[in-house]
Amino acid sequence: MTKDNVRFLPAEGDEREGTHIAMTSGHACRVYKVGPDGKPGTHIPVLFRKEAIARGCGIVGIDEPKPAKIDATTKQSLIVDAIGKVLDTDNPDDLQGDGRPKIEIISELAGFSVTKKMYDDAFGVFQDSLED
Repeated sequence: MTKDNVRFLPAEGDEREGTHIAMTSGHACRVYKVGPDGKPGTHIPVLFRKEAIARGCGIVGIDEPKPAKIDATTKQSLIVDAIGKVLDTDNPDDLQGDGRPKIEIISELAGFSVTKKMYDDAFGVFQDSLED
């Protein structure tokens, strides 16, 4: 497959309207699930290809495995581990006024968006683990 024959698929969740790709130069295109020729994917100019990949567009013929879902107990253990790592580094910029790690830092280390409830529950587990 040469680079001129590459067909892109829209990012997950954009299948209905396609993924809109816009450059700061004012150029724009849209990646559709089915191209105007009725074949899967859309041919897009080389100019847009890096941005298409960055926005989560796929390439026809390259199947990427779906990320494994993380169950709640695994998420909590990842959050607890992240809390421990932040506290071990003892960087005051990573801590809130009460001395607990900032949720944004925990989300970054855990690899997913951590809600306040998830954080509070995991912090309780973390504190309990210190008592053991």
